[in-house]
Amino acid sequence: MGISEALVRGNRACNYSAMVVMTFTLYDWISTAEEEVLQIWMRPWSNLKSLYIFIRFLSIGAQMVPGVIAFLPSSVDLLAPISNRRCHWIIALQGASNQLLMMAVQIILLLRVEALYQKEKLLQLLLRALYIGEFISMAVMFSLEMPKVQFGLQCVTTQFPINFAIPYFLLPVVVEFIFFVLTMMKFYRAIHDGWARQPLVFRFLQDGIWAFALPLVILTINIICTAALSGPFSSIAFSWTIAIPGFAGCRLILNMSHLLRRHAEGPLTYPPQDFQVDTELLSERHATASNI
Repeated sequence: MGISEALVRGNRACNYSAMVVMTFTLYDWISTAEEEVLQIWMRPWSNLKSLYIFIRFLSIGAQMVPGVIAFLPSSVDLLAPISNRRCHWIIALQGASNQLLMMAVQIILLLRVEALYQKEKLLQLLLRALYIGEFISMAVMFSLEMPKVQFGLQCVTTQFPINFAIPYFLLPVVVEFIFFVLTMMKFYRAIHDGWARQPLVFRFLQDGIWAFALPLVILTINIICTAALSGPFSSIAFSWTIAIPGFAGCRLILNMSHLLRRHAEGPLTYPPQDFQVDTELLSERHATASNI
C-alpha cells in the first residue's frame, strides 16, 4: 500500500467520522427543538439564554467547516488549490472552537458544583482559580503550538505536536475529573442520607454525573487516538470533542430550566440544613461573568 493510498483511507475515515458527528448534532437539535423554543426562545433574554445560543451555534458552525470539505472528492488534484494558509485557518478555527466550547460548558459545570458546595467559600475560590488557570494555560499552548500542526488531504490534521496535544487535551480532563469527583461525593451522601430520590436532587445529580463523564470519555479517547495513531487517523475523534461539549452544554441548560420550574412548584421535603441547592446559584445573576 502506497503512502498516498494510506492517506486517502485515513482521510476518508475522518470524513466519515465528521459526517456521523454532524448527523448526531443535527438529530439532537431537531429532537429538542420544541423544548428549545419553549425554554429558550420564548423566554426573556438572559445570561443562560446567551450561553445556550453561543454553545449551540458555535458547535454547529465549527462542524460545518470539515463537514463541507468532506463532500469534496478524495483527489489530490482537486484539492491542490487549497492553500496552506487556508488549511491553517480551518484548523485554527476548529481548535479555537474546541477550547471555547469546553470552557463554556465548564462554566455551567462550575456553577453546578458551587451550588452543591455553596457553604464552602474557600473551595469555590479554588475552583474558580483552577478554571481561570486552565483557560490561560490552554490559550497560551494554543497560540504557541497550533501553527506547528501538520495537515494532509482536505486539510485533515495528520499530526499534533506531542508536547502540545497531550497537555492541551489532558488539562480539561483533569479539571472535569475534579468536578466529577466533587459531584459524586454529594451523590453518595444523598444516597446515604435517604433523600437522593427527591426529584430535584436526583435530576440535578444525575445530570451532573453524565455531563462530567461523557466529555471526560470523549477527551480521553481523543488523547489516545492522538498519541497512539499516526497520520489522519490520529484526528479521527477530534470532531467528537466539538460535538459532545455542545451537546452536554445545551442539555444542561435545558434541564436547568426544568429544575428551576419544578422548584417553583412547591417546597422540597429533604432537610435544607443537610443539602441545599440554592436556585439563585443557577439563576441569571449567578451566571454573569463578574461572578465566574
